[in-house]
Amino acid sequence: MVEPMGSRHLALRGVALVEALVALLILGLSALSLSGVQSLLWLNGETARQREHALLVATQQLEAVRVQARTVYDQVDSLPQSDTKTDAAGTAYALTQTVMAGEHLPYKTVSVVVRWNDRSGRPQEVVLGTVVSRPTPHAPG
Repeated sequence: MVEPMGSRHLALRGVALVEALVALLILGLSALSLSGVQSLLWLNGETARQREHALLVATQQLEAVRVQARTVYDQVDSLPQSDTKTDAAGTAYALTQTVMAGEHLPYKTVSVVVRWNDRSGRPQEVVLGTVVSRPTPHAPG
């Protein structure tokens, strides 16, 4: 049996429309997944920038402790034990410093913790530590 030419042509037209819809669906899903990856990368970049700023805050505090230890070792404990700093993006960083000294030890252990909440609300922290020693007196020379 021979089919008329017109009915076969109508059947192919429907197949082309379905193929176009499937291609459009695949393209839409690809664009959606790419935008998800883009936002995840942006969030991770923001967290890295916040971590970098927290490291800067902690490093500056440790440097202040080291300078204090070189000049007046016994007053290292008198530096502020906690502080809050805010960066240009509005993220608040809570800084806490702990100084531990043994009774007869010639050094003090200093720990600085910087805490903040990232853009998604998860708590983050950076911990740095150092040891400062009593400066040796210079011999007259």
